[in-house]
Amino acid sequence: MGCDIHMFPEKKESYGWRFVYRHSPDRPNTVKDKYPRPDRDNYFGWDDRDYWFFGQLAGVREDGPPIAEQRGIPKDAHYQTSEFANENADHSYSWLSLEELLSHDWQGQMPNDPWKESRLKRIFAWLDRLKEIDPDPKNVRIVFGFDS
Repeated sequence: MGCDIHMFPEKKESYGWRFVYRHSPDRPNTVKDKYPRPDRDNYFGWDDRDYWFFGQLAGVREDGPPIAEQRGIPKDAHYQTSEFANENADHSYSWLSLEELLSHDWQGQMPNDPWKESRLKRIFAWLDRLKEIDPDPKNVRIVFGFDS
């Protein structure tokens, strides 16, 4: 049995944090239906099983220090984030700001293996998508948890 991540990007607004799906012409950033389903290429979250990446985020399934110790679901998380996290993930809830993710030394921490370049390319493309949410990385965070 494997372990998957369930990730919920949020943007800080004047009234608090807002759950965010990737903007597309046919799906605005505001989520209207209760349980929206992202399509794989139009999503700000992470949809790949990469235990090294999970270890970097939260120390899950991989040795080595995480970017930050597990923090739980933020008390000020958007209600949809809290609902989705509690319904989809089982353990190791945490959150990281985009600022923390951008300042992390992904390349220096990654082991030399045949997949290093493709992993880095995927991580940096994901970070670029997250930067689209807001020009200030302090206003963007990911809330996440894991199953199994």
